[in-house]
Amino acid sequence: ANGGNIARVSGNSIINAGSVLFETNGNGGIGLAGAPLRLEVGNLEAVSGSGGVFFDVGNVNIGGVSEEVIGISTIGGGDITLESQGDVTVTENISAEIFIDSETGGDISLTSKTLSVTNGAFISASTFAEGNAGSISITTGFLEVINGAFIDVSTFGIGNGGSINIMAENTVVFDRGAAFSTLEAEAEVNAGSVSITTGSITVTNGVISASTSGK
Repeated sequence: ANGGNIARVSGNSIINAGSVLFETNGNGGIGLAGAPLRLEVGNLEAVSGSGGVFFDVGNVNIGGVSEEVIGISTIGGGDITLESQGDVTVTENISAEIFIDSETGGDISLTSKTLSVTNGAFISASTFAEGNAGSISITTGFLEVINGAFIDVSTFGIGNGGSINIMAENTVVFDRGAAFSTLEAEAEVNAGSVSITTGSITVTNGVISASTSGK
């Protein structure tokens, strides 16, 4: 069955609430656009089908106090695109993972002035089934991955690993944070890669790794 779409296009808008849920299924998609649209919510949850998720907004806070909040996720290989003219803070997960054989993982593209991934949150385009992992592309002025957060494009099934591409004009900081592209034991194809281009990078008790333990 085909899912419906959610779309909002308007300028100078503010979404201000304790909790916001956008949800579609099947091949439905979610789109929010019209800078300077601004999301000011405690808990943001966007769950999409293969149609993907696209946000073009101002400052974004993805997270909140509820452990049940998913953050932003797609199923069935949907892509996630977030373009922000301001600062983006991620304290809940952004996920384009696959769990069903013969699917291809979705790609995640994040563009912002600054990006902070913290408090155990993760950004993942990994695969846990037969199929290739997606890729993660981050373009920002400043990136920090801290306090147990991580970025992951690992493959736990049969398929190619994904790639992580980070372009940060000024600084990248990993402080108890990590970036992984790992081919695990059940995988049988090619590992992915981690590429970071930046003015300076600091890694403190963190890990940046592209590895394989597959066949």
